[in-house]
Amino acid sequence: MRGLFNRFANFMQGRYGTDKLNNALWVLLLILWFVNIFVWNRIARYIIDGIMLLIIVLICFRMFSRNIVARSAENRKFVPIYNAEQYLDRCIESIVQQSFCNLQIILVDDGSTDKSSLIIDRWAGQDSRIVRIHQKNGGVSKARNAGIAYACGKWVAFVD
Repeated sequence: MRGLFNRFANFMQGRYGTDKLNNALWVLLLILWFVNIFVWNRIARYIIDGIMLLIIVLICFRMFSRNIVARSAENRKFVPIYNAEQYLDRCIESIVQQSFCNLQIILVDDGSTDKSSLIIDRWAGQDSRIVRIHQKNGGVSKARNAGIAYACGKWVAFVD
């Protein structure tokens, strides 16, 4: 019970990046848990428990599959981004077209005020090798550290 509240608190503080589906599933799970407390009908409780179990299985599957994909990539490219909408498409396109077989591209949006975050989201939707991290503006060092904290591969390269 306490872990569920901690997870919800971390979600509200934005500590889980931009995986909106997982965040929505955690919120739905918390809401169902609260509803389940106040439901006295046994059949309704079984239905809610079944839905909660399916949500937990879906969240675990998504987290497990993401870790398998992330760990299989040996080459990591970090791109710290701040207000670079003019050059961002060309930069990401050049990285995506590289011939590395195990490539992961980590795009760190450092609180851009232009359309850079929309470009990052669009590219992440098009290519499964792209991971996006959105954070408040903290400078290039903080953006690099956020990318390094996510990485676990053999090779790392920064694209500035």
